[in-house]
Parts: sequence; C-alpha cells; structure tokens
Amino acid sequence: MIEQQEPVTRAVVPAAGRGTRFLPITKSVLKEMLPIAGHPAIEYIVKEASDAGIDDIFMVTRTGKRAIEDYFDADPALEAELEKLSLDQIRSDYAIVGRHIFDPIVFDALENITPGAGGEYQLTGAFAQPIATPGENGGGLYGVIIDEPRYDTGDKLGYLGATITFALADPDMGPALREYLNTQPNEA
Repeated sequence: MIEQQEPVTRAVVPAAGRGTRFLPITKSVLKEMLPIAGHPAIEYIVKEASDAGIDDIFMVTRTGKRAIEDYFDADPALEAELEKLSLDQIRSDYAIVGRHIFDPIVFDALENITPGAGGEYQLTGAFAQPIATPGENGGGLYGVIIDEPRYDTGDKLGYLGATITFALADPDMGPALREYLNTQPNEA
C-alpha cells in the first residue's frame, strides 16, 4: 500500500543575507529588492511558490529588511490613487534629465506648488513661475536638446537598456555578458 502524502502548502524563503556579492549597492538597497525586468527579485520567488499552490510563504529576514515586508503589504491609499491614473495621462515625449541650474526664484515657487501627476509634488510644477516671470526679474527657463543616448531609468525598458549598456561597457562584466547574450535564443 502506498502512503498518500499531504500536499505541500508552505514554503520558507531565506532572505536574511547581507548581499555582499552586490556591494556597494546592498549597503542601501536589499539584494532581494534589486529589480529584474521591473519587479524585485524576491517577487519572482513568491510568484513561483504561489503558482505551485503554496498558500503560506514564510520569509526569514533580519533587522533592516523591512522593505521586503513593506513591498508585499497592501497600501490602500496608493492603490486608490493608481486606479485613478492607466498610464497615458503621465506619458510624454519630453523629459527633464535631472541636471538643473536654477535661479533662486524656483525655490520660492517650490513652496507654492500643488500636487501633480499621481498626487506627487513635482519639480516640474515649480517651473511655471519662472517661465511666467520676465528674465530681468530672474525668470525664464532654458533647455538644451540632447542629441546623445539618454536612458529613462524611471521607465522599465529604459532602466533595462541602461543596465545592459553600462554592464556591456564594464571591463569586468562586459565580456561575459556579451558572451551570455550571444548564446540566448532569438525568441523568448
């Protein structure tokens, strides 16, 4: 007679390490939270367990790893805000790449801005006041069209493109990555 075993319904995920192979980034970002195609690495582990029918997942962590718990916890206020947005409302063909030289008038404007896209206070909201202020009074706003590669690390594909480009240029990682990419099938 064959013994019938109970189905596996619990999993233990060890996530207490210090991520020393990823230093220095893991001094401030948990290895488990490093993104893979827009999702933290640990999410893939949890999804795999869930897809296999596991309904209790225990994570073994240590002090300082609260971000893992926060990631899987519900955030009703954020979720409600996101439901009000789909993404076309916040997309644009223009970008500000984070290199600014401001006249002090912008700092006054920052004190008076209202929340923008997604209910967030945005630096770009402070640009309206300098645009409307005459140049002789410290106003105006100048931009430069950049005709070089730019990576939008706020966008999943841009982030991935930047990661690949910089990794290929890295003398320690580049050759091995190039070799790996050449061994991958053209279809995913």
